[in-house]
Amino acid sequence: MKATELPKNKSANRPELVVLIVIDQWPSWSFDSDKEHMTGGIAKMMTEGAFNPRIEIPYALPLTGPGHATLGSGALPMQHGIVANRWFENGKMVAAGAGAGAPYSQLQTEGLAKAWRNKFPGGKVIAIGGKGRAATLVTGKRPDLALWYEADKSGMASHSAYPLHQKAWVKELTSEKLPNKFEWKPRSSEKLASMAGEHVDDALGEGEVDHLTRAFPHDLSQTQSPHKRVRATPALDRLLFSTARKAIENELLDVNETSLLGLSLSAHDYAGHIWGQESWERREVLLRADEGLGDFLSFLQQHYGKNFTVVLTSDHGATPLVENSISKGHDASRILAKDVFAVADAAARSVLGTPKTTWVLGVLSPNVFLSDELKNHPRFKEAKAAMLSALVGVKNIQDVIDTASFSDCNELAGVKLAVCKTTFSGRTGDLFLLPTPLSWTSNGYRSGTHHNAPHNYEREIPLLIYSPSRPQWAECIAQSINKNVDVAHAIATSFGIPLENRENVGKQCGI
Repeated sequence: MKATELPKNKSANRPELVVLIVIDQWPSWSFDSDKEHMTGGIAKMMTEGAFNPRIEIPYALPLTGPGHATLGSGALPMQHGIVANRWFENGKMVAAGAGAGAPYSQLQTEGLAKAWRNKFPGGKVIAIGGKGRAATLVTGKRPDLALWYEADKSGMASHSAYPLHQKAWVKELTSEKLPNKFEWKPRSSEKLASMAGEHVDDALGEGEVDHLTRAFPHDLSQTQSPHKRVRATPALDRLLFSTARKAIENELLDVNETSLLGLSLSAHDYAGHIWGQESWERREVLLRADEGLGDFLSFLQQHYGKNFTVVLTSDHGATPLVENSISKGHDASRILAKDVFAVADAAARSVLGTPKTTWVLGVLSPNVFLSDELKNHPRFKEAKAAMLSALVGVKNIQDVIDTASFSDCNELAGVKLAVCKTTFSGRTGDLFLLPTPLSWTSNGYRSGTHHNAPHNYEREIPLLIYSPSRPQWAECIAQSINKNVDVAHAIATSFGIPLENRENVGKQCGI
C-alpha cells in the first residue's frame, strides 16, 4: 500500500492512531495569557476538543527528564527512577535518557510502549523529540523507534537499540542536516506586542547568548554554534513535525492495529531558558508551534478521517522572569550552584577540616550530592547539620530538606511529600534546596527562566484532548485527569491496557 493511501480494514470503534504531544516548558500561567491568541492547532483542540487548564505535577522536581518519563510510564520518579535531567550515580554524573546499552535503560518501569504492543501486537510505538531525553522517555521503555535532534550532527539521530533504526527512510532522515544559518524574524511584531502587553522586546532578564541578543531579529549565521542555537527557534519544531509525518507515512499507515506516537516539541523550552516565558521569542515559538500543530491535525484528518486522538500537555512549567518579579516588589533571585557548593563545602570544612578528595561531590540544582568520604566520616552527622544550617542562611533559600530523613512518603505532606515522590535510592541528592517563591537555583543560567522547584507556577500545566469521533469521551478524560501521572493511565485505560504502579484513571469514561 502506498503511504498516501488511506489505511484499510481499520476498526471503527477505536482511534487508529493516538498521539501524545508535549510542548516543553508550558506552564498554565502562560497558557492562560496566550490561549486567546492561538489560531491554529491549539485553538482547534480547545474549541473542538476538551481542555483542563491546570493539572498538577505531584513531585518536587519539574524537569524534562522526570516529566517525559512520568507521561510515558504513568509512574512517579520514585518508581521510574528518572529523578532529574542529571544526577550522580556511583560517584559519576549521568544524564537522563543516556543509559548504558539502550538510551531507555535507566527507566525502572516499562510504561506505555510495552503495554501498548502487548495489547496491539499489530501496531507500533514511535517517539520523536527535540531532545534525546524527551524522545527516549516519552513513551516508556522499548518503543519500536525513537528519533531526536542531535546538535553535534545538526540533524536527527537514533540508536541501534530501536528495532526500526535500520529502515531506509530512517537512514535517509538521519543523514540530513537542519539548515541553521538564517535570520530569525517574527511573523508579526504587532501580534507579539499585543500578546506581551507591557513586556517589551529587549526586556531586562532576557539573555544574550552566542551573539543572540535580547531583541529580534536574530542572525544565527553570526553565532559560533548555529547547530545549537537553532534549537531555540521554530525551525526545530518544524523539523519535528516533518519527522512525525514521515514516521506516519512510512510506518504507521499500514499497521493492523492501533499505534502510538509520542512527539515532544523542544524549541519552546530552549527559548524560555534564554529569553524567559514573557519574551517575544518564546511567544513566537509558541505561535509557530500552534500553526504547525494545525497543519499536523489536518494531515491526521487526511489519513485517518476521524479515527485519531491527540493528547497535548507539557512536561513542566516555569518561573516568571526574576527581573519582572523584582520590578513588582518581590524579593527574587537566581541562586547559583557554585555559590551553594562554596557554602556547603565551607560548612563541612569548619567541622572536619580539609578532605582528602572532596566533601561535596557536586551541586546539580536543587540537589546537593555529598561525597562518600563525607558520608563515611565518623562526624558526618555533625558536618551535615552544619551544612544544613549554613545553606538555610543563603539568600532566598527557604529550606533545605535532608532526603535521608524520609522513611515512608505516606507519613509526609506538602513539599516534603513532593520531594519524597522524587526520591530514588542511589540517584537523588542528599540535600534538596527549596528556594523562596519566584527565586530559583541554577547550574549556569543567568538569564531567562528555569524550573526546578515545587512551586505552583512550575508544577501546573495545561492538558488538551482532541478526538474527533469521541468528543464526549475527550471531555470526560480531560476532567478526570488532575495530575500528569494520570495521563498515561487515562490513555491506556481507555484502550483496555493495564499499566504498572497505579489504579486505572478515566475508566468511567469508556470509549
